[in-house]
Order: sequence, then C-alpha cells, then structure tokens
Amino acid sequence: MLMVGAAQLLLVTMASATQICVLEPEPLRRCFEAASALFAAPGPGDRLRGRLLWQGLGCGNERPRHGEGAHEPGEIHFVRRGRCSFSAKSAVAARHGASAVVVADFESAQDHQAADTLVAGSQGPAGRVPLWLLGAGSAGRLLEALEAGEPVQIEVEVGKPAASIMMDVWLPPDAGTLLASLAPKARDLAGLRVRVHFRVVAAPEEASPAQIARHCYAGLRELCSARVLQPSETTPAAPWLREAVFQHCLLRGFPERYWWKYVEMANCSGSDSCSRSLLAQLGLSARDARAVQHCADSEAASFLEDDRESAPWGSAEEIALRINGWRYSGPLEAPRILRTLCWQLESSAVCQRLLRKDPDTGHGLLLWHLAGCCILAVTAGCTLRGPLMWSARRLLRRLGHACKAA
Repeated sequence: MLMVGAAQLLLVTMASATQICVLEPEPLRRCFEAASALFAAPGPGDRLRGRLLWQGLGCGNERPRHGEGAHEPGEIHFVRRGRCSFSAKSAVAARHGASAVVVADFESAQDHQAADTLVAGSQGPAGRVPLWLLGAGSAGRLLEALEAGEPVQIEVEVGKPAASIMMDVWLPPDAGTLLASLAPKARDLAGLRVRVHFRVVAAPEEASPAQIARHCYAGLRELCSARVLQPSETTPAAPWLREAVFQHCLLRGFPERYWWKYVEMANCSGSDSCSRSLLAQLGLSARDARAVQHCADSEAASFLEDDRESAPWGSAEEIALRINGWRYSGPLEAPRILRTLCWQLESSAVCQRLLRKDPDTGHGLLLWHLAGCCILAVTAGCTLRGPLMWSARRLLRRLGHACKAA
C-alpha cells in the first residue's frame, strides 16, 4: 500500500453512511459523511489505503487535471459525478488498479443529502471496486487541497461494532424462507435496521409476450423477475413482484417489527386478500391496512425500478447480504448471519446469548456419548470373568472392536 504525503483521510463504515475524516492538513481536520455504493462492497476485514488522486469524470475517456498518468496500485480515485454511471466509474478505477473510488457530487447534493443517497449501480460490469459519494461542500475542500499540490492519503476500515447497523438484503423469488428463519431473533436485535431489495431485471428483447405476462409486473418489460431470462421457466413470478411491492410499503411506512412478523408468518405471493388478512393479524388498524394497500397500488413502479437499479454482486438469482457497508460472504444460514450481525453490534443481552451458542454443540455431545460407550464396552469386556459371564464378555468385546473400527 502507498504511504504518501502529509494529508490523510480515515474512512470508517457507519450504519447508513461512511465517515471520512481528514487528519491533515490542519485547516481541513474534520469528518465528512459519504454514502456507500450498494455494489462491490468491501469485505469485513478489508483495509483500503492509498493516496487520493483526482481523475476528472472517471469515465475512462478524458484526461484528468491532476495526477495525470500517475496510476499506481492501491490509489483511491477522486472523480466527479456525471456522464457515466457509478458502476462505470468503479469499473474504470478497477482497470487502473485503484482500490476504491470517491465520487464528488458538485452539482446539487449537500453533505447530508449525499450521505443519505442510495448509491445504486447496474447489472454490470463485473469487475468493480468500492465507491463512496461525497457532498459538494466536503468534496470542494478536498479538491482545493489537491489543486494546491498537497498530497492526500486515505484509509478505509470496515466492520467496526456500532450502536446501530444497516443490513441490505437482495432476494430472488422463493427466498422468503431465509427472512422467516431470521425473524424470531432479528426483530429483538436493538439497533438493527433493514433495507430489502428484490432482484428485478429488464426483459431481453427476445422475451415473448407470454413470458412477460408470467414474470413481469403488470406486463412491463422493464420490471421483471430473473425468471424471464429462462425461457423454459413456467412458474409465474409476476405475483412475487406484487408481494415485493407490498413488503416495501410495510417496511417503509411502519416500525420494522411489523415487517419481521409479516415475513415470518407467511408468503402471500401477491394475493391482496391474503395480505389484508395478515395485516389484521399483525395488529394494524383498518386505516393503516388501507394505507399499505394504497401504497402498493400507487408506488409499485417506483419501488421496482429502485430494486432493478440497486443490483449488487452475483447473479440475479442469488441472495446477497450487505452488513454495515461490507459484503457478507458467509453461509446463508440464520444462526451464522445472526452471529455476524452481533459481531457488528455493540454488546447486548440478546447478542451475548447468540454469541455464546455453539451451533456444533449438539453434534459434540453425541460424539462424546459414543466415545464413552466405546470406552465402557472395551473396559467391561476386558475385566469380566467367570463361565457364567462368558457370553456377555464376548458380546461386549465385539462391541468394543466395532467401536474401535468406527
């Protein structure tokens, strides 16, 4: 990694934003907040370090004003928002060997607006590096320092415990069982916040009208399940897209405990009558239930478009998790995910219980019981004497030999 210059930054992943702290030069010694892109998230142990290098628009077809031709492994590109997508900027930086990208939004976003932005990508390209979006006020100060010729060094550290964390989850059809298994414990984790994204894609040109009807929302080619990419798939996914919209409305309009209870109880597969019945079981009033229904009717296209644009890593049929800004790559099993969440949260009674539990304890007890039986059988078979016990001794010895062989 590069260790250059007097100016330094420290990036620490927070619950909903990345904090960028300027350590040097002295006049800029303060912290900024930046939004973390949903795609190409860093791993929990990644430490990204390198000098900040201005690269203009960062789209690969212009010459930057500063650091021209100075690409070195480990640098972090500083680019302007516009002309090409966030995904393209990340891919260009990756091709040049950068470890990350900081995008400056000079046009409109203030610092707090940039930090609250959902930085989405696209369905590709595959090779991308982590990216953060920084507001105009903070970005302007950093660019002024670079224009003055001051070298800037930044470091990215992720996965620190925090009082609250954000879990982003991307779901294909028929993936609701994971949420149902997480719900009983996850809803008791104080500080856990959830953003759910559903795997939505645009239909290819060759998709037939029948495929569109089965796998796309309201017959819209731009809002489809990944099943539209499989011509032989006959199980319809259009109802699942309706269910996705319904969950968005419930999660965004009410406390998260209602959503956790909803996903634990059942999957209504887009049935409005089933959804209304579940809302009543959740304890929502008739007025609140109508508000959820109205949201699903009026905001469907907006929610599904956001889902399509928030594509992360992996194929459109995979479950993906991002915890506090970093990519979860462990087993997609509720106990492992819950323990990982607790490692990122500050200590609590619920997490202490979860972290004390060893998922292999039951198997360990069975092995110890088997070993004890084998030892007892061998010992008894060697010590019993007398003609009346000959048959029993022979049986015990056979059992002992069998245990040894096992």
